[in-house]
Amino acid sequence: MNIGIICPPESDQDLPENHFGFWDTFNGHHLLLQEEWDNGNHEEILRRQQEEFSARLLESERKEKERLARLGTMSLKQFRREKFFSRWEEYMTPKIVVKKSRRLFRSTIDTLIALGEKPKKQHVHTQLKLLIEGFNGLQQQYRTLETSERDDICQHLSDLCYVLKLKDDPVILFEQWEDL
Repeated sequence: MNIGIICPPESDQDLPENHFGFWDTFNGHHLLLQEEWDNGNHEEILRRQQEEFSARLLESERKEKERLARLGTMSLKQFRREKFFSRWEEYMTPKIVVKKSRRLFRSTIDTLIALGEKPKKQHVHTQLKLLIEGFNGLQQQYRTLETSERDDICQHLSDLCYVLKLKDDPVILFEQWEDL
């Protein structure tokens, strides 16, 4: 069975593509899946879905191992060269929030570098707390750091803790200090 692309009526063709389910990606796959389900092929559908899920999970685990291996060999100076919050460039307004966030993160790394090779844990925690408080200040000023952005901040904080070889759980640290 060959199913072509269903085109929207002319009156809808100028709608912005910022909604769930773009016309140009509608290919009828879910209709075929529903038909297959309705015809009693439940076990086969569930088996394929489990295989797809397992493959995605394995790929995700492989990528995470590679990422941690790369971070594990990095110095703070190398980590500082990472492009933090790059995803935000696509949508963040005002754009100054991206610049200030990067500046805040790099400034913290610079201070941590200045603490030397084996800084005291309390000094590291002080800098990490100041970092989070800096993001709290950005949120108070611009009101743009929502759940997705907080997740990104947590990820970069987690990466920083990994590079620092801290044993602390960065999420617990973040939750202690966040006001966001």
